[in-house]
Amino acid sequence: MRPRIFQWLELHILYRVSPDPNDKRYPRQLWFRVLRGIMRHWWLIFVLYLTGVIFNLITLAAQYGLTALLNFSKVAQALLLPRLVQLLEQQLWMAVLWVVMVVIVILLGYWAHKDREFEHTVLTLREDQKRQSKTHDELEKQVRKIAHPITASGIGNIASSGPVINSPISNTFITNNFNLEDKKSPSVEAQAVAIERTQFEAYLKAGPKRQSLVGDEATFYVEPTLLWQQDMDQNQNLRDPDARDTWLNIIGKLPSVSLMEVLEYKHVLIVGEFNVGKTLLIERLRDVALQQSQAKLEDSDHVGSANYVPILLPLRYYQNAAETFLAYIQRIFREIYWDVSSAGVLEVMPTDAILRTCSYIFLFDGLDELGGSQSMELLKNIRYFIGQYPQHKYIFSSRQLAYGVSEAVFANVEHETLLITPFSRQQIQLYLIRRGLAGTPLEEALWQRRDLLGIARIPGTLKALCDIGGIPGNLPPSLSGAFAKYGVSSP
Repeated sequence: MRPRIFQWLELHILYRVSPDPNDKRYPRQLWFRVLRGIMRHWWLIFVLYLTGVIFNLITLAAQYGLTALLNFSKVAQALLLPRLVQLLEQQLWMAVLWVVMVVIVILLGYWAHKDREFEHTVLTLREDQKRQSKTHDELEKQVRKIAHPITASGIGNIASSGPVINSPISNTFITNNFNLEDKKSPSVEAQAVAIERTQFEAYLKAGPKRQSLVGDEATFYVEPTLLWQQDMDQNQNLRDPDARDTWLNIIGKLPSVSLMEVLEYKHVLIVGEFNVGKTLLIERLRDVALQQSQAKLEDSDHVGSANYVPILLPLRYYQNAAETFLAYIQRIFREIYWDVSSAGVLEVMPTDAILRTCSYIFLFDGLDELGGSQSMELLKNIRYFIGQYPQHKYIFSSRQLAYGVSEAVFANVEHETLLITPFSRQQIQLYLIRRGLAGTPLEEALWQRRDLLGIARIPGTLKALCDIGGIPGNLPPSLSGAFAKYGVSSP
């Protein structure tokens, strides 16, 4: 347990805590906001000093010419340095007092800036909470309208009577997932949460509006070899793709990880090089998880067991550390899953009530793409979110160079690291066959030139090469030519 002084500093000075929409300190009173606004302009002290220095330099140049600017003593006077030296020699305590005052003003300015950001976040969350409460109240009204005639008639199924909730999702979901026959009927509030959850999960089952694998790309797709980091560390033969295939021929078995095995773990970090197919793998994990979820619903043997419905979301748009991770999830969920062009859509999002009553698999793509200088603060917000909702499963993807971020996200949390390995020759050949490019000059060039073979081991780069086809004139003479011609980045 840390001393209370540290907790007080984190809450009132450093603001290293998650914003609470019920924080009674906000909004600040008018006099407080005025004082805070004055403190936020602490930098005016240095502006005034620089203005005085510039005025002195201009006066010096006007009186003695531009050559005076090369005289050290005169420039020192313009910079007010002699007065500082005199003060240090004669009244040291006064100089120290001035330095302390300047430091205090800077710290107060920093606090004023953080307090204003924190207030904005709290008030935003409060408005979101009011909007969600309004939506929740609307759901409760719908439930009351539905429950009253049901109770009177003795009919147990919601879909059999009462008004239909205006939603793009079919009432079938409500019929299958919500029934009032139970003698211990849940409260109206619990019923509203159940309907809200059903609507929310219906969006999840429909999937994101945009998919990476479409049309023929799904047919061409070759599953990469997935290996746990610990297996790679124990067997160096697995690091080289072709040596890996040789090892397979020797022992007849490869410790390749299946997608279903990945979904069994609570916390997984998927690591791979640029263009290796991390996003596609995350999407395929979403499809497999959804199939498992549907199978559990239909299987009577799994009644009562945790049913993990997948939630796939990108992290590249999380740039503001003042925004809580739950607020970001709600914002990006609206953009990724909702069809905003549809009229009369009931706003249903992953609220705190839903996340605390259900179990989901969060699939977060692009952990290395978190926003710039605030990345560490953003990682703290993500870690706080995981701590608040520990019953869910969390799978992240990240580039190889950002592998160290796992320590920040999964600090003191047991997790597995999964590596997406480069293609072997067999996988490259399989992809060429599926693209109809086997036996073309492109395939011959790949086996003859090590530079092209090296970049072809990256699935995204191999796709770019195959998009050109097997025309000899399109094969670049050098590796740099391949990068320039095919518009791909160096791995």
